[in-house]
Amino acid sequence: MTMNVRFEVSNLLSKALASPSSIATKRVFNAALAMYDGTGAAQPYLAEALPRLNTDTWRVFPDGRMETTYRLKPNLTWHDGTPLSSEDFAFAFRVYSSPNPNLRVFAPKPQDVISEISTPDARTLVISWTSLYPDAGAIVTDDLDPLPRHFMEAPFLVIDQGAEGLDAFLNSTYWTAKFVGVGPYKLEHWEPGAHIDGLAFDGHALGRPRIDRIIIRPLNDETANLTSMLAGSSQVSVEGLRFEHGAILKKEWTSGSVIDKPGSRHYLVAQFKPDYLKIPALMDVRVRKAIAHGIDRETLNEVLFDRQGFMTETFIAPQMSYYPDIDRAITKYPYDARRAEQLMTEAGFSKDRDGLFASAAGERFRPDFWEDASVIYEREGQIMADSWARVGFDTRQFIIPAAQAGDSEFRATFPALYASSVNVEERRISIFTASELATAANRWRGGNRFGWTNPDYERFWDGYNSKLDRSERNQQIVQMMKVLSDEVPAWGLYFNTVSVAVASGLTGPSQDTPESLLIWNLHLWEMK
Repeated sequence: MTMNVRFEVSNLLSKALASPSSIATKRVFNAALAMYDGTGAAQPYLAEALPRLNTDTWRVFPDGRMETTYRLKPNLTWHDGTPLSSEDFAFAFRVYSSPNPNLRVFAPKPQDVISEISTPDARTLVISWTSLYPDAGAIVTDDLDPLPRHFMEAPFLVIDQGAEGLDAFLNSTYWTAKFVGVGPYKLEHWEPGAHIDGLAFDGHALGRPRIDRIIIRPLNDETANLTSMLAGSSQVSVEGLRFEHGAILKKEWTSGSVIDKPGSRHYLVAQFKPDYLKIPALMDVRVRKAIAHGIDRETLNEVLFDRQGFMTETFIAPQMSYYPDIDRAITKYPYDARRAEQLMTEAGFSKDRDGLFASAAGERFRPDFWEDASVIYEREGQIMADSWARVGFDTRQFIIPAAQAGDSEFRATFPALYASSVNVEERRISIFTASELATAANRWRGGNRFGWTNPDYERFWDGYNSKLDRSERNQQIVQMMKVLSDEVPAWGLYFNTVSVAVASGLTGPSQDTPESLLIWNLHLWEMK
């Protein structure tokens, strides 16, 4: 089976930070203690069972510390046949939590709240947590991926002895051409820029994959991806096809089917940092609500997605089980020119002779509207500018040049409005927190480029990160979404459509959730 992905990876360890990358590619070769199934529910993977709260497997102490115990399934091995043991997880923790600043190349959670991993025996690991951590009962891919101690411990022990040792560790062929994992497939061959080949792993924790061989083909060129599916040279595309490509396949492709699913959130934000904001009126919530009433999502859906898009006024995907609670709780802003004018009048604006809002002093309300460079986003900008103009807003569209797309400072210092996208996973609502503020002090890193913070949102976010009961965590999210809808620092527009193409004869791929991967059950896929 040949699987198309969007980007080629620079290494195969899921926890290693690298951009751009393909989560799907790394998942093929990696496995974790737990996994999320197609419904978003956590299931045991390398572990026999998952820790259960208020039992000996998940203990919470009066001072807020915790302890979780995982027991590995029997007879697990690495791809090279070496037994997988609890010591491999303890070694991985030592690597991921190393104080050496040059090793900050791994995703920081959850090791930042782990104090120790002890190994009573080869199949048992006991994780000591410094504070309440709700996801402690489901350690999934990207969290605490094991590392082969038999392969990597020796080079790790000399990283502090000089540049040569550090270089040898960071540039080890283990991360690439000689990767050894525990996922459903083991690495057979990597042809840089062309393909990565994997062979079914007999020792896979959930059973040997039913498809003997997988070829992963990175195709950043969307046209090439589409062409390969139409030509039958690939059997599945899990990344890289947008709505318009799915529409072409639905119309012209007779050899397969298309699964459309909501991908990254696409949203509009206002600038809240006074040093960069050029339109002070955006600080008035009435103005922001008026802008919300000027967004014509119905026309956006019709023009961009042929009325099949995943439109939204909030920031949580509709597949989440608690979404109905959010839908009932949030304040909504339907396209309504009359209500927009009422709000602008309350804020001190009236329409001038051209029918556009201006202040009492006659100064036109004219915010710049930034968009990333993309055919769909440019069309979106034109639609939004037109719908705002019908209401009375005079906006100026600005497309960020490709040369500045990667400039974090430039993107964090926009003057008024900016439409952007962020990953669909639940935890990425962190972009509205103070911890993610992008500032000069942190070299403009962080998802909160717009500078908005709110004490109620922070309180609910803290609750989300400290309450161990899932239903209580869900309610914290509901309250966060309500705060966003009432204060309107940002406007949800839609979820970017991801079109997954599946050739006839391939069974297994199905709709998933933001917390799982389409290939979560890759070992069960079959080619007929």
